[in-house]
Amino acid sequence: MLLTSYSSGMYALGWMVIHSWWQASIIGLLLWACLYQLRQRDARLRYGLAYAALLLQWVVSLATWAYLYTPKQVLQPSTDWPMATYAAMPAASTTEVLPWYELIITWIDGHTTWIVALWLAGMSFFAVRLLLGLAFIRRLSAQAQPWETGQAVLQALPERLGLDK
Repeated sequence: MLLTSYSSGMYALGWMVIHSWWQASIIGLLLWACLYQLRQRDARLRYGLAYAALLLQWVVSLATWAYLYTPKQVLQPSTDWPMATYAAMPAASTTEVLPWYELIITWIDGHTTWIVALWLAGMSFFAVRLLLGLAFIRRLSAQAQPWETGQAVLQALPERLGLDK
């Protein structure tokens, strides 16, 4: 049911994902240019700039969603026209050839739920990957041995390998 239901929120989320690709590309190119100009400056400044770019992408995506989201309004059918009038209306012509960009927009509109589902699956996968990596680092830091132990092993290594200084 998830992939067949369609709402204005799903529509806005799908188009937000599509728009975030080009928005992130522009923000990334601007960040790259700024970091290139600041390559000799303090690392904290560059880190702060990269962090600001990530926050800007989040804000831009949220603003895009808010711009595209329009709550559905339930329209009541008009009772002014009798049902026979609807039956007498001619069918719309379907022989019109759409331009390439309209075909792309139509395809995206038809597959919005799948785009959102794949985006959510990817986001979930990488969030779990991040959490597992953090848990692994925490476990490594808890099991760490003092530096002196590692230094002794490194000093004994050339001797065990039969190497002369």
